[in-house]
Amino acid sequence: MEEMKFLENLEHLLDLYDMKRSELAKTIGITQPTITAWYSKGCDNVSLSILRKICNLFHITLDELIYGE
Repeated sequence: MEEMKFLENLEHLLDLYDMKRSELAKTIGITQPTITAWYSKGCDNVSLSILRKICNLFHITLDELIYGE
C-alpha cells in the first residue's frame, strides 16, 4: 500500500468532513489507538474490510482513498 498517500488522503477527508480520528474509529468499528498506530507504525496491514468502510463513509472509491485519484 502506498502508505503516505493513504494517510494524506485520510487526513484530507477527516478535515473535509470535520471529523476527528476518534469519531472515525467509532464509526467504522475500530479503536482510536488502531488509527494512531497507522500513523506511527505504518498502515500496511489495514484490512480490506476497514478500507471499504472508510470508502463507504466518505463516498469514495478505494483508488481515491489509496492513490488520491
